[in-house]
Amino acid sequence: MSDTLLYVLIALAVLVAAIILLRLMGGKKDTPADPVDAGETPTPPSVADTPISDTTPEESVREVGPESPDSSPAAAPSDDPNSDESEPLTQIKGLGSKAEAKLNALGINQFDQIASWTDSDVETIGAELGDMAQRIARDRWVEQAGLLAAGDIAAFEAKFGKLG
Repeated sequence: MSDTLLYVLIALAVLVAAIILLRLMGGKKDTPADPVDAGETPTPPSVADTPISDTTPEESVREVGPESPDSSPAAAPSDDPNSDESEPLTQIKGLGSKAEAKLNALGINQFDQIASWTDSDVETIGAELGDMAQRIARDRWVEQAGLLAAGDIAAFEAKFGKLG
């Protein structure tokens, strides 16, 4: 499969996920203001606040061309403008490859994203992770991610053990 086709498929998957999230968040006038009271899963602010492009899928195909083979339309925004790649979230103790895949599907692929989670975000993301949700608090993912995002490996290893 060519890289361009892969980028197009990823862009479409992100677009579909964004549309679903927007429909879950709002647009229904007959639902209560608090989605938790309605039995729905609230959407994390880090995902919901991401603007959706006004381009059509055809325009997205033109944007991802040979002139930008390294660009990834599914990459979540990061505070580091030099970082276009996902960070190995499995460096966080207690976060395995299955949880990493689910987080990546939600657009979470950087330590700084996890480090900025609020209690509400932890609840929301936990609901998406299902039976892995208890690991977030138990293994202190937010604290670990903060140290890794800051590049403070010494403090990380002092608290959580050697990076493997």
